[in-house]
Amino acid sequence: TGNPYVRTPNLDRLASEGTLFTRHISSNTICMPSRASLFTGLYPPGHNVWTNGIPLNRREYNHANQQSIGERVCSEPPTAADIFARAGYDTAAFGKLHLTPNLAPVEYGFPETWACWQDGRFDDWHGPYYGFQHVEMTQGHGEQPCHLGHYALWLQQMHPEVYEAVGRNAREAERPVPQLNDLYPSAIPAELHNTTWLADRFSAYLGARSGERPFFAFVGFPDPHHPFTPSYDVVREFEGIDVQTAFDSDGEAAAATPLANAGTDVS
Repeated sequence: TGNPYVRTPNLDRLASEGTLFTRHISSNTICMPSRASLFTGLYPPGHNVWTNGIPLNRREYNHANQQSIGERVCSEPPTAADIFARAGYDTAAFGKLHLTPNLAPVEYGFPETWACWQDGRFDDWHGPYYGFQHVEMTQGHGEQPCHLGHYALWLQQMHPEVYEAVGRNAREAERPVPQLNDLYPSAIPAELHNTTWLADRFSAYLGARSGERPFFAFVGFPDPHHPFTPSYDVVREFEGIDVQTAFDSDGEAAAATPLANAGTDVS
């Protein structure tokens, strides 16, 4: 969108050939409420996901600790995928959805709970999930997707040497900023990164379709997001390039209150 300091050829192409939303405003600054709003078209008071860790209400995921609140506020808000599926569309999701918690107890059985992936119960599961008839998931960010989810199963089976390298890399990789433990080059080459895998899986989905029915698909690329661990070969491409000077290098704005900076022009 005009930033001279970044190189985003793929995003530029999507923007030029598709639809570029220049005034999109999220309904919430936190991941799960924002995603619940994106899929339901409701503000957080309407779908009841007011912070991370609260599942979007659905009968099969009701549990004693949240059932009464969920049913009282909104029994089961339909998602966009629900609506398209009812209209006869094929529906599919690839990557991150985050409609149920990552850190819930295993007995809850949420398909996005990491403990449920650790015990293997979802290895052969591909939905349905909130209206999506077919699902291929990633779990976590940075190098975390190498360990949990459908992408992790593929990487471990098809490229075990890379999977092993990731385990060593998290411990041994040099941190360019010693104070930031979650910023380092990943051992995964770009061609095997989950971003590429998701694009390939979506392409395969398109190629396998007969074309007789319309489709609705969602591709959730989990990165960029902390931990920041870009592929080592991508890192090399950006070594030594110019970066934008911080407008507040002393951190005064961050230390002050929003009210004190209300009239500050930071453009």
